[in-house]
Amino acid sequence: MIFDIIQTKSGKYDAEFEIKDKNCEPLGSISFKGGDLKKGTFTIHFKDKTYHMSETVMEKNDEVVLFPYTILADDKETATLYQTEQVEEQATFYKLHTDNHVYSLYSTHFGKRDTALNLYDEEKQIAQLEFDYEVDGEYKYTYHVYGLDQDDVAISSIFFCMYYYILHDYLPGDEAPRIRNYSNKVNEWLYSKYNPHFISHIAQGTR
Repeated sequence: MIFDIIQTKSGKYDAEFEIKDKNCEPLGSISFKGGDLKKGTFTIHFKDKTYHMSETVMEKNDEVVLFPYTILADDKETATLYQTEQVEEQATFYKLHTDNHVYSLYSTHFGKRDTALNLYDEEKQIAQLEFDYEVDGEYKYTYHVYGLDQDDVAISSIFFCMYYYILHDYLPGDEAPRIRNYSNKVNEWLYSKYNPHFISHIAQGTR
């Protein structure tokens, strides 16, 4: 499945996005309400469901939990999302817990504006997310999703894109995007999660 999440509004503390397939047909929409801090609430309409994603409080004894978010569907909790750490490699990455899966997202940076977000189900890569932005008086982002043709993969990719937006790309006021720097050791570990052929396999229907 290939689709885009296109930011159509970038206010001081809010945002709106459209979700469109590779033929520019609408799949859904997203609205966001934020504040001065890197916090906010998303309302996500995708296909025939509505999800609400917002900050929460969570503790886990077996791993680090940072910036936790909870996701509701039909007013029931369906998933939790947070940033964690791989202690040995001193690297941060992201986890999504659903009823049936634990997904992990690893960001691989190739330069100031080139980043690949690699989505895994255990040791299997299931999607690759990329983004770019334009500056026309305000920053507007477009997230490109390339994933297996499964609804769980599609909605999980949307959750991760919006979570990445709130942590790294949401710019309350007049902030500029932050440049993220990593040590060589961390970069090597994150590069190992990147498959340069994944997108072409998805486009050709061979994954």
